[in-house]
Amino acid sequence: MSRRFDWRKHLFITCFLLPGIILYTVFVIYPAADGLRLSFMEWKGLDVTQRSWAGLTNYRQLAFEVTDAADLYKVRRYLTNNIFLFAFSLFDFLFAFVVAYLLTRRPRGANFFRIVYFFPSILSTAAIVIMWSMVLNPRYGLLNQSLRAMGLDNLAQPWLSQVTMWPFAPIILYSLAVIGIWGAMGSTMLLFIAAIQNIPEELYEAARIDGANEFQNFYLMTVPLVWEMFKTLLVFRAIGIFGQFTTIHILTAHEGSAGGGNGWFIANYFYYQAFSAHNWGYASAIIVAVLVISLALAGITFRLTRRETVTY
Repeated sequence: MSRRFDWRKHLFITCFLLPGIILYTVFVIYPAADGLRLSFMEWKGLDVTQRSWAGLTNYRQLAFEVTDAADLYKVRRYLTNNIFLFAFSLFDFLFAFVVAYLLTRRPRGANFFRIVYFFPSILSTAAIVIMWSMVLNPRYGLLNQSLRAMGLDNLAQPWLSQVTMWPFAPIILYSLAVIGIWGAMGSTMLLFIAAIQNIPEELYEAARIDGANEFQNFYLMTVPLVWEMFKTLLVFRAIGIFGQFTTIHILTAHEGSAGGGNGWFIANYFYYQAFSAHNWGYASAIIVAVLVISLALAGITFRLTRRETVTY
């Protein structure tokens, strides 16, 4: 016997969903579709009537900047900087996971340390960047002043320099990596704590009875049982690999309209092309390419982290 269609129930659900669908369509779907269309056009952003069809010109220019060996300070360099920070963000995962595991073992002062580690996550990105810019300032910053006070003048560095090179990258990228780890570790740790606390304590007690030590409990039990959280966070991090903008934009706001040199990322290059150079068509092509690459990286990450699900 087929169920009778309850139109009143569906109308009730639709009335609640419709405002959200309309807002999402107007502010997300339509701008995304229009951005895709704009990536095939040439437009300086001053007059809608000045739009002209450019075909694949913007994408050809983008491909040229990525592959041109002599053009080291544009798209290829910015992509490299993004990948560098993504690699460093993996340390955030490791630190957060180890700290989360230690805190779930309920040591003395565990609640205090949870608050301390999570505190940066409640601060705005702008507040974090301004605070760290004062700490890392080469002249009057707290870090260099402390090093000089201890007689370690040789360790004082221009931490926000885009010219001073350390191995593989400018020193500012290492500073940004530290700022990113410090700011994101709290929320990542909280997610790992939630995942670890879902593991029944009886499993750990049974493992101890069988002779497992604390490291074996950590490596052979905790890691497999929270692997789904690892995978989820890695996929989200891969999607957001090209999303760094606010931090570097505030730190290097004094570097000029073109955005300085080695310290820039692809999102900042898009900002320059759109709002300074007014090349809206080319800027849209950059964002479309970034979207495609991000989805591909997310798919690759999901594939590489796929393993048999361990349940309890």
